[in-house]
Amino acid sequence: MSRFSYLLLSLIALVVFSAGAAAQYSEDPYINEVRPHFGKPYKTRDIKVYLTDEETGGPYANKEIRIKFYWKWDVIKATPQTDNMSNIRHFAVKATTNEKGFILIPGITIYPRRPDLPGSEVSAPYFYSIGIDAIDEKHSTGLAIFQPGYDLSDDNDEVHRVVMLYPRPARPAVKP
Repeated sequence: MSRFSYLLLSLIALVVFSAGAAAQYSEDPYINEVRPHFGKPYKTRDIKVYLTDEETGGPYANKEIRIKFYWKWDVIKATPQTDNMSNIRHFAVKATTNEKGFILIPGITIYPRRPDLPGSEVSAPYFYSIGIDAIDEKHSTGLAIFQPGYDLSDDNDEVHRVVMLYPRPARPAVKP
């Protein structure tokens, strides 16, 4: 790839991802009220995920999912303002699994942020986890995919998860 092509693709990616970040920023009422504080950027790695359908035992194939990237901050000294707001935030990306129930989550850099909280004592925001929501007419599942400090992958560096049915089937009554 020529240097010009690389620069052009980088510029396009910057514009596209900036537009996505701006949309998330404008949807967050707490951050729009005050100047945000940013934490240390966190670079995620590529993550190979295989999803299995609980009902069929086969792949959760050709289904739309939402990949969520979470960050949070710790409240050290609470105030009424911190008591009335969540200290965890996320942004989501839609994706579709292939015929094998596979999705590759590419490594990206997360820039965690939090609102200015006058009178409160809070930590700097930090990257927390990656999750997947699989919701359709038969399923409603939130799945943990990656969390710093925990290895959720197998020996092949793949993450395997089962997409559960919703509502959960009732268990038969146990007779004494």
